[in-house]
Amino acid sequence: MDLGEVARATDLMATLERGGRLRLLTSPDGTEHLDIVHDPATGEVVVNRDHASLDSRAKRGSWRLPSEGSTATLRILLDHSVAEIFTASERALSLRFYPSATVRGTWRWGPWASARPRTRSEPGT
Repeated sequence: MDLGEVARATDLMATLERGGRLRLLTSPDGTEHLDIVHDPATGEVVVNRDHASLDSRAKRGSWRLPSEGSTATLRILLDHSVAEIFTASERALSLRFYPSATVRGTWRWGPWASARPRTRSEPGT
């Protein structure tokens, strides 16, 4: 499911059930992407940047935030090559990712996404 466009600098909220996932596509063909998963087995929030950049100098790997229970409510701040992820239980993760695509404009959530991100300016946030 494709959840639409997002600016390269934005403030989003998302709620993921266990097993839920978000993929931030940072290149038009989807080869560069940042994955956020609510691990179905452990309940941890896992951020994977193995495919966040085609640049061979970019650091790869996954980072985990402790278990969030059956749902993970996340605030995700994006600022071009920085992602800050905050959980409802006041845990945080900041990381850099380096998309090599020089496309101007927006990125996209999906098609791997299973939650609806909301901008902080939408009603009810």
